[in-house]
Amino acid sequence: MRCFAPDYGHAAVVRWMIREAMKGFQRGDDPSTWRYVDACSCGVNLPEYPKSVSLILTRDANPDCISGWHLSVCCVTDRGYRGYVPEEGAYWLRIIFGPHADRAVEQPLEDRSRFGIEKDVRHFVLECDWADRSDPAVNLISPPQDSIASSDDGMAKASPLDREG
Repeated sequence: MRCFAPDYGHAAVVRWMIREAMKGFQRGDDPSTWRYVDACSCGVNLPEYPKSVSLILTRDANPDCISGWHLSVCCVTDRGYRGYVPEEGAYWLRIIFGPHADRAVEQPLEDRSRFGIEKDVRHFVLECDWADRSDPAVNLISPPQDSIASSDDGMAKASPLDREG
């Protein structure tokens, strides 16, 4: 999991998340899938330290579930999980999925893992057919710089909290 400091621009975080997600697909319980999910995971420390959010953005292509972009959101502090905060979830949905955010559907409680239920992790799926290049959601791109908070120059700053998993 990669960790981003509070001064790391959110536009840069979103670009990083999309770039990592584009490197593969989540396809069930294959070990390579879990490496992919780990590579797509990040933590973002918020200015209201010690609050942070843990995010995972993947492309799902599993015949047993909906194909599309999958965003997992978990709100945490330095002392553990703090429960889902709807405003924070809505913020990340909007800046990651942009104009497609309203199409994202929250995964029902009965479809979540026991860990996800205990830690109040929320999962959102933006359905799309990966073979249909005419679907604008397939070609998800990072939002314009002026639509979200970002660093002064729009470029990501190296974070001392960065660590490769």
